[in-house]
Amino acid sequence: MKLEEALKIVDLFIDDELPVELASEFKQAMFEHPALREEVSSLRAVKEQLEEAMRADAMTAAVKEEVYARIVAETAHLRHAAADRATSSQMRLPFRGAYSPEVRG
Repeated sequence: MKLEEALKIVDLFIDDELPVELASEFKQAMFEHPALREEVSSLRAVKEQLEEAMRADAMTAAVKEEVYARIVAETAHLRHAAADRATSSQMRLPFRGAYSPEVRG
């Protein structure tokens, strides 16, 4: 198998989706092409990292609390702006009709 052909199906090999005969050819190509071995190794590492990140227990309670605290801190200005708009004493104009000073928010 040529390197170019193997690189086109490397993701199938990583996911164990190649037929047995083709997987054998792919393994032989890995012995012949160091670049293919490196690509397989790199993609396996990425796959393992993604699988680790997807596990429900990947984040400890302490890390979850830290992430939540950071989100709260970094979005505080958004909450304050929303609160200011909600408690504003600015007059609101009706959508239709004439201006009425009695219409307040």
